[in-house]
Amino acid sequence: MAVSKRLRFEVLRRDNHTCRYCGATSPTVPLRVDHVTPVALGGTDTPDNLVTACEPCNSGKSSATADNTVVAAVADDAFRWADAMKQAAETLRAQEGPKHSYRESFQSAWNEWKWEHRGKRSSYELPQGWKTSLESFRLAGLPEWVWPDIVEVAMTRQSVRPESKFKYCCGIAWKKVGALQEEARRLVSPEPASGPADPLVEAFVTIWEHAWNDDLDEEAAAGPVSDTERSKFRQSVEKVLKDPWYPYTTPDRDDLLIASCRAGLIHSWDVQAGWDCLQRERLDEVYSMWSNGYAESCLYPGPSPDTAFTEVIEQAQAVLGRNPLRFNGVSRAALFAGLHQSTVLHFTLREGELAETQVDKRIEMAADLWARSFAQSAGYGPSAKQRQALKDSLERLRELGERRPRAVDVFIAASTAGAYQDPDLTTCLPRNLSALEAAGTPVTS
Repeated sequence: MAVSKRLRFEVLRRDNHTCRYCGATSPTVPLRVDHVTPVALGGTDTPDNLVTACEPCNSGKSSATADNTVVAAVADDAFRWADAMKQAAETLRAQEGPKHSYRESFQSAWNEWKWEHRGKRSSYELPQGWKTSLESFRLAGLPEWVWPDIVEVAMTRQSVRPESKFKYCCGIAWKKVGALQEEARRLVSPEPASGPADPLVEAFVTIWEHAWNDDLDEEAAAGPVSDTERSKFRQSVEKVLKDPWYPYTTPDRDDLLIASCRAGLIHSWDVQAGWDCLQRERLDEVYSMWSNGYAESCLYPGPSPDTAFTEVIEQAQAVLGRNPLRFNGVSRAALFAGLHQSTVLHFTLREGELAETQVDKRIEMAADLWARSFAQSAGYGPSAKQRQALKDSLERLRELGERRPRAVDVFIAASTAGAYQDPDLTTCLPRNLSALEAAGTPVTS
């Protein structure tokens, strides 16, 4: 039986990532999990026969048995480790106890209620993620004894549909959390509070604090959240809700929730830092979408990765800086550009967003058609000089003003000219119209 990845990890952690033969540690040398008594000599895959060894020691030892001192030391460590794991499991069970008790109190109150439909009584279904929601309320300090009253209010409210009962319960619960926090703040403050707490703001503070504490470990430089840091974060959220970051839109509450979580994970009391972290992640995802499209349609050598990264990110920043809620649209534009071996974002973008990136959507669509037709016909892609010549040709057509051809004719001409590897579209425009069609078609769009 092979040693599992989980068992390897536990052995490395037990031995503190240190070679038991020579004392070398990672990353100075690569580490392996070695059998104290080799398998060839009857050794087993149990933890008391496994030990951390560096690659040189492991290779030099080969199938020889270790000396008695090493064998005894490993056996003692294995027994101590097994005992420590049992104690850790008991500690974890004790920590999980309140969580299960809290959950059972809610579920007991919930299951007492039934609803009748066509003479049949059915239980109310709980949505996915209800356990996570309850854990948030427990961490926020909402006592378990309030749930029967909350559930009763939700169940007896006739205007609330069955599938919305749990959501209604959560709304009531958040209000009670806000009231509890306000009362606690009044009790610990020597001065009267200036006003009732905003439950929405307190929800963001709770999520931020939970993320902060969840990321702490023994070596973390940041300690538990202080009252000062909590107050500063609350003020940063209130400032954002009052004065949005961007003049064109108010931050979406879901985005603000994610930003609060990110701020907690990086141990920052400013929600703006969490928002910056979220924006960096989204810009990376936009470039990843472009790269995926580029890899899927790599018909010919395109722009270099360094150049493409700069151009795609700058355009994405220009659009998201104006409206951060347009992330999905920017991602689709990046994927479309990658599929066309282009770094210009225009697909699905709106007129105002195109103005931010200084892109003419019709010119870029014609350029995409021309480049793909060129590659399919020639077996290789157009050069930068040929691409520029095409752009110049399109600009000349746009400068004709009212006498410029219709957009559909330009697109057809671009596809035809690409097949001829010709960057001048004017030579292909007459080929798309018969004499009778040309006589009956106005020259203006």
